[in-house]
Amino acid sequence: MQELCVAFAERTGIAVCTVTMHRAIKRAGLERTNTRQARTATQPKRYGYTKAHRTAPSTADQYASSLTDAEWALAADLFELPEGSRGRPSKYERRTMVDACCYVLRTGCAWTMLPKSFPPWLTVHKSFSRWAAQGKFEQLQQRLFAQWRQRIERNAAPSAMVIDSQANRISPQGGTSGYDAGKKVKGRKRHIVTDTLGLLLAVSVTAASVQDRDGAPEVVAPACAKYASVKLLYADSAYAGKCAERLRHENDIAVEVVRRPGAFGEWNDPHCSHVLRPAAFYPAQALGRRAHSGLVGARAPHGHAP
Repeated sequence: MQELCVAFAERTGIAVCTVTMHRAIKRAGLERTNTRQARTATQPKRYGYTKAHRTAPSTADQYASSLTDAEWALAADLFELPEGSRGRPSKYERRTMVDACCYVLRTGCAWTMLPKSFPPWLTVHKSFSRWAAQGKFEQLQQRLFAQWRQRIERNAAPSAMVIDSQANRISPQGGTSGYDAGKKVKGRKRHIVTDTLGLLLAVSVTAASVQDRDGAPEVVAPACAKYASVKLLYADSAYAGKCAERLRHENDIAVEVVRRPGAFGEWNDPHCSHVLRPAAFYPAQALGRRAHSGLVGARAPHGHAP
């Protein structure tokens, strides 16, 4: 109320007290509402897309993980056979096969537990293995990557990227594993490279015993080969020293090691060899964690690392 009195005095030059202002507002028929209750009201939980994003299922066999018409239009040419191709026609629709793959990846069920509404699980598994070997899913990810960057008015090709790693416990499927003494985790380690938006560019899976500096070249080289426009790489202190020099020499990019700010001092410390910038610290830490959290929701089928 005091703010209203001050604003009224600045506009009209007439000073009034809060009691007079309250009476005038009440006489005008205005009521004050408690916005705190509206903010703390329970909001309905949201899981995945809402009804505004997805239309009602056209058939009883369509699931929440199934592709929409717009999504399939973007990926149809990758999975459909070209017109006039030789060979026996497909027994099952390619869109149904892709929906079955998406169902397994999203729910995390075993291939043998695929619902009967989909084609036989062995047929779906063979198609998935063939498409993965051909790089179909990677091409689809690159299309979505470029589409999202253009949607937020960014260039389709990134100019800077971020490297990070995370150790996780091994799955019951077995495979290569190791022990990360720093994080006290026995399992595997993901080395990922993302752009400054947190979108995945490259990923490499090794044993958890592999150090960050030893696994960096295997994931940075494919990202630089795929996107020649990248000129800058953000990394944390685990990649400092000889690792940063090696990445800079082998890939012809600038490597900026972003260090965590200390408890005392200023951002621009003359005694510090690196200039600490919040804009650089955010992509190197928060975006890496966001990309890792997105990979946790997806399941890696047997024989395919996440």
